[in-house]
Amino acid sequence: MKFKIGDRVRVDCPWIRYPRYGWGLVKPRDIGTIVAIREAGMLAVNFPSFDHWLADESELVLCNRVQKPKEEPAP
Repeated sequence: MKFKIGDRVRVDCPWIRYPRYGWGLVKPRDIGTIVAIREAGMLAVNFPSFDHWLADESELVLCNRVQKPKEEPAP
């Protein structure tokens, strides 16, 4: 799976009119954060307009992945 919990993703499915699990209050091109990864490529994403929106991973693109800062060695 290409996504991880905490990834910021954008709804990007121009080839279909309706996402597999429906739109709810989410709109095309909205950006949210993955909060759960379920079976068969199903992801739960929190958006400002809708929490735990369900999406098929094929309907999302990665916006950015937060990198943990590297720890500096102690002097």
